[in-house]
Amino acid sequence: MRPSSPLLLANLIERFGDVGIAVRKTIDETDEAGDSDTADLLTGVSRKLDESLWFLESHVQTRN
Repeated sequence: MRPSSPLLLANLIERFGDVGIAVRKTIDETDEAGDSDTADLLTGVSRKLDESLWFLESHVQTRN
């Protein structure tokens, strides 16, 4: 069965949030290991994930 749009958005928001958390944890780990290049690369990935998450969440915000 195909999920409804609100359910699909909710699932995407949850997954993007989970991946964002994992990426930020990995940024800390690579930084602590002294791998600043990888930490910098992952910081860019984290920013794009956060931006995408913001856009997804904006579709479920109630409008006043």
